Amino acid sequence: MLIVHPTRGTALGKIPLSRFASNPDQLPRPAAMLRAGDHAFIALQNLDAFYNWGANDMETGRLVVVNVNTDQVVDADTATPELDPIVLETRNPLALVYDPVSDRIYVASAGLFVRYHPEWSGVEVVNPHTLKPEGVLFRGDDPDINGNIEDLAVLPDQPAYLLVTTFTSEQRFDSKVLQVNLALGTFLATVYTAAPNSMISDIVMDPQGLLLIADRWSERPGLVIYDTVTREFPATISLEPAPFALALWNRGI
Repeated sequence: MLIVHPTRGTALGKIPLSRFASNPDQLPRPAAMLRAGDHAFIALQNLDAFYNWGANDMETGRLVVVNVNTDQVVDADTATPELDPIVLETRNPLALVYDPVSDRIYVASAGLFVRYHPEWSGVEVVNPHTLKPEGVLFRGDDPDINGNIEDLAVLPDQPAYLLVTTFTSEQRFDSKVLQVNLALGTFLATVYTAAPNSMISDIVMDPQGLLLIADRWSERPGLVIYDTVTREFPATISLEPAPFALALWNRGI
């Protein structure tokens, strides 16, 4: 992990993450980062050199906690002599969000794609104060989910949205966006389904409740906009090349 000055762009230091990996190759593979209070949470996929392809098992994900005031790693388990990360139950974490209403971090873990292990995927809850996991709300093999959970988008006091990919064979898959209730841990609806074998690569929620969906459909790639208040699709913006990742930029105007 590289620490940089926010305006000058100069490197201020590094935090090694390999020590927190438990796979045989000691590869942490950091995938996402989130700040909650004075702590930064770094999600480690914890996958080996071959991304566990062909493996019948894989290590669970990790969250490394860093104090942003001191740039020091925080011990998530003081009962052991080692400096410990948060050990997740789910595997291959890809996205983190913080919900100020529940005061919890939600981790979207994709599991393993190659051998279709949705049971290793899920949405896991982490307490940012105790630094302890508090259970899995949704699992990829839940009948209403039925796939690998790759991302989630949250707006306070509103339903959340999950990006799910279902693999029906090595060559076929379906991507969809599901609406869920995080407080109750219940499925609500499927709000968007991509064309067969078309990948939805990212979802982002803006403060007004517009859900932005990056659809990489080869025939018409673009940005699909879903209004979570009216439950309508006000616009689809064609993009070339196909979108992969989305980010919101507040210009302060």
